[in-house]
Amino acid sequence: MTTAPNNFSVAVTYVDSDNMPVDYRSEIIALRDVVVSKLGALGINVVTINAASPVESSSSALETADGVVVMGGVDIDPALYGQSVESDTVKHLHPEADEYEIEMIRGAYGADTPVFGICRGSQLINVAFGGTLIQDLGPGIHVTAVSENEPTEDGDWNNHDIVISEGTALAEILGESRIDARVSHHQAVDALGEGLRVSAHADDGVIEGIEATGGWVVGVQWHPEEKNSDPAQLNRLLEGFVLAIEERTRQRAA
Repeated sequence: MTTAPNNFSVAVTYVDSDNMPVDYRSEIIALRDVVVSKLGALGINVVTINAASPVESSSSALETADGVVVMGGVDIDPALYGQSVESDTVKHLHPEADEYEIEMIRGAYGADTPVFGICRGSQLINVAFGGTLIQDLGPGIHVTAVSENEPTEDGDWNNHDIVISEGTALAEILGESRIDARVSHHQAVDALGEGLRVSAHADDGVIEGIEATGGWVVGVQWHPEEKNSDPAQLNRLLEGFVLAIEERTRQRAA
């Protein structure tokens, strides 16, 4: 693993609020800290932003950010993609946090600043580009506890294969056409946002990866940062993200 030759700064956004269960909040912070640690090992200066209670505006945060990572977490308010709540599994909504992170994504894209989204972050990318979400996938392979209505020894987590689409940025980053992924999501991308393409899907057809057709915006529905995930996945994804930051910096200097 190489370190960045410049003092790049990356904003890592997440959501932590009092309306979330304590255990869930702890898990969100733990997953965030894995990404922060990995970016630090790559020589990146990381600024964490709790979108539920940010200390500065999204536009101000973007002024000093060379890249943006949007972490996983709570469900997105369906009103932001033109729908009402259709399932009692949609919970812990925080519309203000959603709007803040969507502003970050749109602002970064407009400034050609690389964006990497994980799970909720990938879903927010789709919503930011005008897309919609499946509010609840129902029983299946993507989340154990919601599907079976009871927790297992592995909690809400599951593993399943993901097919990576040829010719995408994701395929170039991961260097594989099929991976075993760590998952925990009961929602997913439905109608694709304008300017996005599918970069990965599960065997049941559920979209597991999206990316912009112009600019470096990559979202993955699975959790490469989870402790039982293949660590090579997160390493490759973050290295690809940092390389995109370096390239953008070179282009601006030219």
